Amino acid sequence: MKTLFGKTSCLHCGQKYDSVKGECPFCHTKNESAERGHGWEAVTPTGVGEEIALFITGSLGLTLVAILLSYVIQSLAKSAFASEGFSGEALRNAMEGFLTTAAYSAYVNLGTYLVLFILILFILGRNVYLLTAKFRKGSTYWGILIGFGMMIVTTVLSLLLRTESNSNETAVESIESFSPYASLIIIGLIGPFCEEVAYRVGLYTVLKRFNWIVALVVTSLVFTFIHFDFSNIASLNEWANVPIYLSMAVILTLTYEKFGFGASFLAHATNNFVGVLLAILAGLL
Repeated sequence: MKTLFGKTSCLHCGQKYDSVKGECPFCHTKNESAERGHGWEAVTPTGVGEEIALFITGSLGLTLVAILLSYVIQSLAKSAFASEGFSGEALRNAMEGFLTTAAYSAYVNLGTYLVLFILILFILGRNVYLLTAKFRKGSTYWGILIGFGMMIVTTVLSLLLRTESNSNETAVESIESFSPYASLIIIGLIGPFCEEVAYRVGLYTVLKRFNWIVALVVTSLVFTFIHFDFSNIASLNEWANVPIYLSMAVILTLTYEKFGFGASFLAHATNNFVGVLLAILAGLL
């Protein structure tokens, strides 16, 4: 197990690299002597430091970017209202009204995921090819079918638990109503990409170096509660939605473990993209 956090030497060129990769990133020679542990063929190790950085960026970074962006948007809105002659109580009322609009929620959420997407690509750097290479494998496209299956599971759970939209879903719905086509790109594609990189490529992969069962449990719980509104912790509806997000987390993590990043991304993207598309179509009818 120690070698899973250490370096191994390439038998061909002598360069040292991450033990779990199994292939020298310098000369691409297979190194069968490297101790790789359970099932590393599908998982995408990028290096311990990078995996931790991806997780921190996708979780804590998401919150920090959202806070900073909300301050910027509020400042711009306040300046716009002031330029229109609002001041004092009128300005405060105008700002309070703006903060409850779908436009404000959309600007913050869409902007946050765009910034996060850029940051994650920057951290990945040349390792982006490790993720894109997964799409060459036919088994990757099982992710689409898994995504539809996940939609069925979550729908059944929602009916059984009689849940309503929680805070996370309410924010998504406001974005869809304000900018439906942008939400298809951001919520349907960019959001799933950022979350799969942060929680599967980042958190799950680094924890798998200890134990894959521990990695599955911790990653699933973290992913579940990242979608939980702790400011509304007393809400029974928030807690009723926990099994739904937990089922998604387990399905996506097992998909990553079995088929790799491409499949877990496609499963997540299918769930989100189809959900947003159906909401848009329902609004048009």
